Amino acid sequence: MISNKLRLKASSIIETVIAVTIISICSLIATLVFVNVIESTTPLKKYNVEYELDKIIEETLSEKAFYESTFKYKEFTIERRVQLDKPYPEVNTVIFLVTSGKTVYQYNLLVYKKD
Repeated sequence: MISNKLRLKASSIIETVIAVTIISICSLIATLVFVNVIESTTPLKKYNVEYELDKIIEETLSEKAFYESTFKYKEFTIERRVQLDKPYPEVNTVIFLVTSGKTVYQYNLLVYKKD
């Protein structure tokens, strides 16, 4: 009679394996979600490039700076090139080349030149 009261109920090895499997699957799903969220966010470098490019475009338009120049930053370089359109001499094409490592992006801006 005393031995029945002191008996502890323990889990079997199958229950333990099932619990560990469920915990492993949950942690795997959480890791995949975390990695997808981190990869989908826009890197800070892109915002820096857009900000600096907007400043250079504003400077180009306000000061009528239609000449070639290079702007060097810590993580990227912006190169401004100007092409004259032969059939329409009052139109300039300003090309901005953004170089970051081995990647080059090109942004084109058409500008009507008023005298």
